Amino acid sequence: MIGITELKKMYDNAWKLFVQPPKRRYNPKELSEDPTVILGNLMHVPFSVRNSKDQNLRCHAFIPTQTGDYKNLRTNFIIYAHSQGSNALEGSFLLPVCDKLGIGLCLFDFAGSGNSDGEYVTLGASEADDLDLVIYYLQTNYKVQKVGLWGRSMGAVAVLLYASTPSADITCAVYDVPYYDLQSSGVHFAKNKLK
Repeated sequence: MIGITELKKMYDNAWKLFVQPPKRRYNPKELSEDPTVILGNLMHVPFSVRNSKDQNLRCHAFIPTQTGDYKNLRTNFIIYAHSQGSNALEGSFLLPVCDKLGIGLCLFDFAGSGNSDGEYVTLGASEADDLDLVIYYLQTNYKVQKVGLWGRSMGAVAVLLYASTPSADITCAVYDVPYYDLQSSGVHFAKNKLK
């Protein structure tokens, strides 16, 4: 029979799987830390923003370099919002597509994920605010014409929450496997972990 102490420990471990997944850190050189032209005509420009909890968010803009002055280049951007327990590298599959189309791409780590500050994720709630900050940064520092969002799982929920705000300034969005509700996702997640 399970005692109260063991039950409490099991409960603590279960909820931490959701809000404190192991951070998947990566070597920044995987995305080229120095501003250089990579993958055809995209220049990697790393940057950081601080969220309302004073956490540093690691971000990576990949900007088309059709002209020498990329800060004044008018361009469209796709911003990729990664899933729970993942990081900016998850969206790197979009680099060849953006290069071919001549549009910018922004990959970033939500707070509590990847190389960003923080220990916890909120499964979309605070992540929507992080997404808003990244969009604002791009729009104020570059001549962004249109913004498209692509979110996966937790990132898709963040995109949905952001898109539902009156201040949302996006042209299109891809909601890649958002969870229907937290309870169903929790049961599904637990069953897969027990296999």
